[in-house]
Amino acid sequence: PNLAETWRMARVGLPSGVSSLSMSLFQSALVRLVAEYGTSTVALFGMSQKILRFGGTVVAGLGLGAGALIGQHLDVESELRASLAAVLTVRVASGALRAFSAVVFVGAECITRIFFEDPALTAPGAAYLRILASGLPFLGLTAGAEHAYSGAGRNIPPMFLQLGTAWGLTVPLMLLLGKGLGWGPAGTIAGVSLGQLLGGGVAVWLVRRGSWLTHQV
Repeated sequence: PNLAETWRMARVGLPSGVSSLSMSLFQSALVRLVAEYGTSTVALFGMSQKILRFGGTVVAGLGLGAGALIGQHLDVESELRASLAAVLTVRVASGALRAFSAVVFVGAECITRIFFEDPALTAPGAAYLRILASGLPFLGLTAGAEHAYSGAGRNIPPMFLQLGTAWGLTVPLMLLLGKGLGWGPAGTIAGVSLGQLLGGGVAVWLVRRGSWLTHQV
């Protein structure tokens, strides 16, 4: 085998593997933190996560096309078009999730009642849905930035973005708002949305830097 080529492939693929592993562990950590407040809270949180994943599938599909388009533009050394494609990806991803979040926000009570017959769970379930939905558009910013970098063959910055947002921001914020400030399960869940907001800001900054436009794989 060609060791140089294998190393180049590993440099591109390994960071994505680390990000995927980190995300799996992060999802488990979220459940563990929410589980402090009982099985009903875990069930409501799980319901909210499943509903909001529908928005994530739209962004994932968009990212597959955007990454290929950005890579094609960079292959022919059209940095301007690649930059425009990246900006458009970030905007469309965030806009699509804004629209989806608005639907969830308005219909939170109805959605909760579909999954839980107990009237006592409707109010907290709707509240958790709305809290998590408020952070979803910022997750679109992060996803758009990650697709821009991956399309250019730069997977290390998105890896650090994912690690930093998940473990450096979201988990500490969940502990601070839930336990530290005593806001309970709503505060813990709010830490997820706040982490997404801050991560989205960092993601936009990374795209605007433009260093990914001149990267050589």
